[in-house]
Amino acid sequence: MQARQSGKYRLGVKVVCRCYAAMHIRGTLSKAFTVEDSHGEFAKKHSPLLLSDYVWRLVGVAMGGEAHKQLTGTRIVTVRDFVDLLSLDQSRLRNIVGGGMSDAVWKHTLEHATFRVSNAKEYVYYFGEGQSTGIRFNWNYELKGLIRDGRFVAMESLSGGEKVYLESQ
Repeated sequence: MQARQSGKYRLGVKVVCRCYAAMHIRGTLSKAFTVEDSHGEFAKKHSPLLLSDYVWRLVGVAMGGEAHKQLTGTRIVTVRDFVDLLSLDQSRLRNIVGGGMSDAVWKHTLEHATFRVSNAKEYVYYFGEGQSTGIRFNWNYELKGLIRDGRFVAMESLSGGEKVYLESQ
């Protein structure tokens, strides 16, 4: 039988019976059943990503491929490592990946990397006296808002002057 990945199969069985020195052989077939192949499931891309996922889980980065080798060669092993460098120096990250990735694939990779991450954390930086004034960042170090008098105020709700104040901190 030729190996196949998925499909419907039937088993054939031969029954051998020895009765009074005679041999009886009968053939029969099973009912059809479905076989699902899970080969390659481990290497599939998925969304949302976890920050602890290997970098090859990103769209455009094949496990063992050129981009994967370039990234791991510079210690970018996880999605977290990728996103950290992306937020600090996107042009350096693009140079690491190299010209083997088209601009369209690069854009798709960035979208996948910055899409909602399921184990995302938020960070708060307090300044001034106590913990009544601060700023809050998401997992990708994007400014999300201001903490004023111990209460969070989203960026969309801030006045122009408050946004300027935040940028100066």
